[in-house]
Amino acid sequence: MKTRLCLSGVCLLVLVMLGGRQMQAQTTLGEALNVPGGTLEFTSSSTYGPPYPWTVVTGPGATHDGASAARSGATGYFYSSGTYIRSMLNTTLAEPGVLTFWVKKAGSGTLKFYVNGAYSQTIEDSWETNGEWRFHQVKLRLFKQTTVQWCFENLQSGSQPGQTVHYFLLDEVRWHPADEQGCVF
Repeated sequence: MKTRLCLSGVCLLVLVMLGGRQMQAQTTLGEALNVPGGTLEFTSSSTYGPPYPWTVVTGPGATHDGASAARSGATGYFYSSGTYIRSMLNTTLAEPGVLTFWVKKAGSGTLKFYVNGAYSQTIEDSWETNGEWRFHQVKLRLFKQTTVQWCFENLQSGSQPGQTVHYFLLDEVRWHPADEQGCVF
């Protein structure tokens, strides 16, 4: 007995569209984080070894734009001499303007923001609040050529390196340069 599988034109069109989207999967941090037409370049590093780089992720709930995003490294909890293991993401902005991005927290941890190597502000901090939050947008005005850094620290005591519960997601990073008068539109 033969079984036949017939696809209607609509089902076939959906499969072709989905297949095409998967073939264009984004593989670099720059491709995952930049909005269409964006030109920012990103690097990732971590303190202590082994490395805990930010990585590209896709899938439901992992992105704001539905395509891809960056996820902080899977650091374990480690506190020594006043510092935690950190998973860091960097980019350089060539001129004054406004930096916008979408961020989402899962588990326990903190996401700090540094400008030219100096602490600027905490984007999210959750010592006691576990669970997953929704994406929300952050806007930061920067006044000169700047190197910026997102820094994730896992604050969950007892969690091991490679854990998949405590992290931050970052998506749709956009740089809005200022005009000659310092205005951003």
